[in-house]
This record gives sequence, C-alpha cells and structure tokens, in this order.
Amino acid sequence: MKVLLIEPFKKYWPLIGESTSPPLGLLYLASYVRENSDHDIKVIDCQVNRMKLDKLESIIEREAPDVVGVGSITPYVYDAVRVFELAKEIDEGIVTVAGGPHFTFTVEESLRDFKCIDVIVRGEGEITLLELLNSLEKNGFNTKSLKKIKGISFRLNGKPVSTSDRPLIKNVDSIPWPAYDMVPMRRYRFVVFGEKYTMILGSRGCPFRCRFCSEWRFWRGCWRPRNPVNIVDEMEFLHEKYGKEIFWFADDTFNVNGERIEAFCRELMERGLDFKWYYEGRIDYLLKYRRLLPLMEKTGNIWVLLGVEGASDHELKYYRKELSIEQIKKAFKLLKRHNIISQAMFVIGHRKETRESIMAKVKLSKKIGADFTIFTMLTPFPGSDIYEEAKRNGWIEVYDYSKYDMLHAVMPTETLSRNELQKLFNEAYRKVYGGIMQRLTGIFSRNPWKRKLYRYMIKTVIKKAVLSFL
Repeated sequence: MKVLLIEPFKKYWPLIGESTSPPLGLLYLASYVRENSDHDIKVIDCQVNRMKLDKLESIIEREAPDVVGVGSITPYVYDAVRVFELAKEIDEGIVTVAGGPHFTFTVEESLRDFKCIDVIVRGEGEITLLELLNSLEKNGFNTKSLKKIKGISFRLNGKPVSTSDRPLIKNVDSIPWPAYDMVPMRRYRFVVFGEKYTMILGSRGCPFRCRFCSEWRFWRGCWRPRNPVNIVDEMEFLHEKYGKEIFWFADDTFNVNGERIEAFCRELMERGLDFKWYYEGRIDYLLKYRRLLPLMEKTGNIWVLLGVEGASDHELKYYRKELSIEQIKKAFKLLKRHNIISQAMFVIGHRKETRESIMAKVKLSKKIGADFTIFTMLTPFPGSDIYEEAKRNGWIEVYDYSKYDMLHAVMPTETLSRNELQKLFNEAYRKVYGGIMQRLTGIFSRNPWKRKLYRYMIKTVIKKAVLSFL
C-alpha cells in the first residue's frame, strides 16, 4: 500500500508565533509501519514547508496514494477535513483515515458530518494503522474484514460503527523512534531558540484527571514512561544528525517519577552532553522531588511550565488539580532559588468566574513571581469532562471548532457574557505584561534564556497576538 500521512498547513497559534515542531504522532506511526511491513509510507509536513492546498494537490496527484491519513486536535479539525476533501476530489478511491483526540471523541459526529472520512483510528494508532493497512491491501475496503480490527470506526450501511477498543502498547520502548528522516528536521524551530530546538516525547499519558483535559482520557488515564537511556540516546542522535541542542518534552506530565528523572539527568551528565531542556509538569511532584532540582539545573533544565489554573482552593478542587495555593507558592519559590525559568498557566472562564476571580489570578501570578504567565480560555474539548458538563447544561454557545484554540470564549459564565469574558481575558494579559518594572526585570534579567523569552513575549505575543487576534 502507498500511504501519505499529512500534517496540514494551519494557522499558527499566536502565543508561540511561527514556531514549528516535528509532527511526532505521524512520525511514530510512519516508523512503526515502516519497521513492521513493506508498505510505502511517507510523511508530508505542510506546516514547516508552508505548503498550501494547491501545492499539496500536485503532490497527492504525483504520489497517487492508496491511503491518506491525517491526525487532528480540535481547533485544527477543519484543516484536516480539507485535506480529506482534496484527496477525494483527486481520486474517490483513496481511503481516508482520521486520527487524534478530536476524531477519537467525535466518531458519530465526524462520520456523519464529514463524508470525506472513511475510517477513524481511535486512540493509540501504531498497531491499529498497521493492521488496517494490511487488511486494505489484502481485502480492499471490506467492512467484514474491517470489523475484525480493534480500535477503528467506519460506516456500515451508512451508519457509524465502532470495533472494540485496542489495548495500549505495554512497553513504549518497543515503539521505534519517530521517522525523522521523512521530514526536514533542520527547519523546525522555536521563535526564541531558533533551529537548535526540537520537540521530543519521554512518556505517554497522565495519571491525573483534570476536568478540562481530554488527553488523560485519550491515553486512558495511564502514564507509560520511556527508559531514560533510550530518551538520551534519541537526544544524542538528534544532536549528531540534525544539530539539535534544546529539547521541549511534549509529555502531558514529565515529572511523575523521581527515580526516572534522576536517572535521566545522570545519563546526560555521564555522557557529558551540554543540552538545554524544558517540560510541563505538576507542582506537587516538583515539591515531592525538590531534592533533584540542583541536578536538573546542572544538566540543562532551563524552564518549567506548571499548571496553576486557579487562584483559590475552590477553583483547584473544581478542576481536580489536587493542589493547594500554598503548594503553588512553594513551587515557584523553589524554581526561582534554582534559577529555573518558571511559567504559570492559568485557566479563565469556569462557570462561577467573575471579574474579581480573574483579577485574583493576575494578583497570584505576580505574588508567586512567575517569570511568565499564560492565560488560556476554558475550552470544552470533546473528550473532557468539561465538554460533557457544558453540553449537558447547554452552556456552549459556539460550535465552530476553529475557535476552540484556548484564546476565544465559547461559553459565558453565570455572570459574564462571552464578550465580557473575552475583554477580561485580554485585560489580564495587559495587567501582567504591561507594567514598566515587569518589563525591565525580564528584559534585563541576568538569566540569558529569560531575557530571550521575555523580549519575545513583549515584542510579539502580547502586542500582536493576544490584544488583536479577534
């Protein structure tokens, strides 16, 4: 089978500008299929190549694939659908395969509304995609054969049907590294760090169940870590092959296990690797493994993204964060002590939200001394508990998924309209980044990484994106 996995060209997320990261999901799928079959599989990254539909059309025509696959999160679902529509316009016989969180949690809706989609691969896709390709090659698009494949959904007599869920892969180290050779790795960059940056995955899933998150359900509440030696091997390969030195761990929760973090850091140290790395993690685990902070700083940990989310214990309880305000204060104090950049992430827009509670988040951000603060709008992503609650109660006012980017208000609160909420969202950014002393402190920081990040936030994100994206 000839297979094209396509990362569509889409609107850049304003808060990180024109940064691009390798499409790890597609690259993992491609590497697994390549290693375990003779299928001819390729990855086309339209984003990094700035490839619009007209150019993609010529590639699909030239390659003449049997299968076109696209994965998507909610705000980019229409970009994925446009690729499927294009494939069907070129050749109705191309089998179109959708994957990723959005399609996994909207099977009936997606198969009903998007006739250009033939099959949805639900959840973890490596084994499922391989079995699907094998079946298509042997039997064609035969629904009797498709029903034997776990983890897929398709139409039978015009109606959506789903097979049983596929068990997760027990040993994630058995999955080959992403097929980096299929994409232009030297072109991926983060606006602040340049081309020495890349994204890497050290684990899959999260053991927590935050109310606003759909990722934990996608991975079934299971956290599966990779071996630290395997991770460092991959980092070293990316450095030697593509010149990468700055790594963003895309894990849902990086810092779950202290022994593993220590083993990872010591592996970096023993090999004498001078890399920089950063991650998103939990505050309680940072406190639990505080003894490791000096080692983490020594081995290149320059930045930590922490989910604060709320400014009161009541909000934290509602979001199921299992944290307290006191823990939050202690965590940011520790990062400052160890000269690690701290980023606080807050959610705005829960049902009881008011102007006072939003400004309390601004106040807490300043009080804990977060180097950077990111506010995101509470968004009812399909698959999250918030989505089910909001849908059940009729709170959702916007069903245009392109607005589900965590920057647009799609639900009001009990006392704030969407328009009022949007204005307060923008005001929160102005209050955090608008003060003269705040600007000077960041721009002239003795920490070079903080200086770079802060100058970018001031010049680009806050001025051009957050205040003018509407």
